[in-house]
Amino acid sequence: MSIIGVGLPSSVDVGGRAFPINTSHHCGVRVGAILDDPAVADPVARAVVLRNYFGTVPTGSDADALFVAAMRFYRRGEDPPPQGKHKKPRSRVFDWEADANRLVADFQRFYGVDVTDQSLHIHWWRFMALLEGLPGDTSLTMQAISVRAR
Repeated sequence: MSIIGVGLPSSVDVGGRAFPINTSHHCGVRVGAILDDPAVADPVARAVVLRNYFGTVPTGSDADALFVAAMRFYRRGEDPPPQGKHKKPRSRVFDWEADANRLVADFQRFYGVDVTDQSLHIHWWRFMALLEGLPGDTSLTMQAISVRAR
């Protein structure tokens, strides 16, 4: 889904009902870190995702459907990748914890943005577009990703 011309979403649709969602990059990074942590059990991760995106599960809503909608928002409107029975799991090439310092430095260097500033709000989809747009030849983050991808 293109982020140009359609506007960035501020809610998710569950059963025809719009639920406001926390769109901040701070929230997205917390969600990414919890989802990437193998030490966090799935029910705990699900609860943390819901708490980060919605504060509390809204009364009269389906927590499972909200989680699915939150994950679709996290993936920027994309469906989850298909799970093949015989496919080898891919190694992660980016780690929210290990790459945090590189990411902070790159955003400051290339965009003049302090992503650690708690008062700063960058929409999650825009933040990810900026992350993916870091130059591969000079960005410390993209260099680390490139090395891991090999």
